[in-house]
Amino acid sequence: MIRVLLFAGLKERAGKGSLELNVEPAATVAELRTAAIAACPSLDSQVFRIALGNEYAEEDDILGEVQEVAFIPPVSGG
Repeated sequence: MIRVLLFAGLKERAGKGSLELNVEPAATVAELRTAAIAACPSLDSQVFRIALGNEYAEEDDILGEVQEVAFIPPVSGG
């Protein structure tokens, strides 16, 4: 089980601050993204990066034994 933390607009769209997903450790970040959208369709078409631990991950990275992941939307400021 992986806990996905949702931030900013993603949290608002989902109506909650996190998701619990049953994803295998051999899954890729892309597969995690697909599972998250299946569990919470309001995340579809949203732009966000995925962080494993304290580092941004690439779509082909393997999840491994990570238990907590963050979905982070783009940030703008002025």
